[in-house]
Amino acid sequence: LAIVRDKKAPLVIAMHIPLYNNPELNGQAQKDSYQLETDNAEALKQLLSGFSNVHLFTGHTHLDYNVTRDSNLYEHNTPAVCATWWWTSKNGYAGNMICKDGTPAGYGIYDFNGDSLTWQYKAIGYEPDYQFRTYDLNRCQITADKYAPSIDETDVAPYASVYAKKNLQNQVLINVWNYDPSWKIEVTENGVELPVKRVFRKDPLHIISYEMIRLRNGDRPTKDFVTTKTAHLFLTQASSPISTLTVKVTDRFGNVYTQEMKRPKELSCDMK
Repeated sequence: LAIVRDKKAPLVIAMHIPLYNNPELNGQAQKDSYQLETDNAEALKQLLSGFSNVHLFTGHTHLDYNVTRDSNLYEHNTPAVCATWWWTSKNGYAGNMICKDGTPAGYGIYDFNGDSLTWQYKAIGYEPDYQFRTYDLNRCQITADKYAPSIDETDVAPYASVYAKKNLQNQVLINVWNYDPSWKIEVTENGVELPVKRVFRKDPLHIISYEMIRLRNGDRPTKDFVTTKTAHLFLTQASSPISTLTVKVTDRFGNVYTQEMKRPKELSCDMK
């Protein structure tokens, strides 16, 4: 680093262990709460303090999150091409490739143009505009009766999390996996804009793709592979259980991704 003269040029460092851990969410302030993950993180940050445009490519977690806490440093923690260590695509499982936070298996694409750098997450097997997924929470109750009939409900509930109970509040959950604070999430119902709140919770599709199938097969979910809470989820509430919602997501570079969400929408292992 000492021989790099241009301190403003993009500096990319790739490492396996993340600098910061998976951000939690301060619900009141709607701000990310971070903790350093790497033992010598402060020493590394000090070495990078003279550079104004640092990008860390990290992994390890099988999650998708971005850290913009430091003014000169952006961490891209990119999930795995193997998703949940290949589990959900195994024979007899969900037939999908989904990471522990609901992100589809994939990789990052980075475009360098002089000092300019843009990026996008690319889900394997999907078009580049596949950047989020929607859930109709009226249809997202996860029970033993539906997903693991041979298992007692008390064994299912800890994995099902908030989805163990029926929710008929016409709420919609949106998973925007490559979100950072520069993104914008908008939802309209019959032309009326709905309030959108960021939440910290689990993705229901991963729960039924991994934990419920493990339980159904008479196995215990492995601790390292169970669904992980994420802060790139967004909640809104419609006035009707059957209205079609327009979901519009704009990334930090101005790219717009939209979906006409027809409801009711059943929870299934279909990644879309």
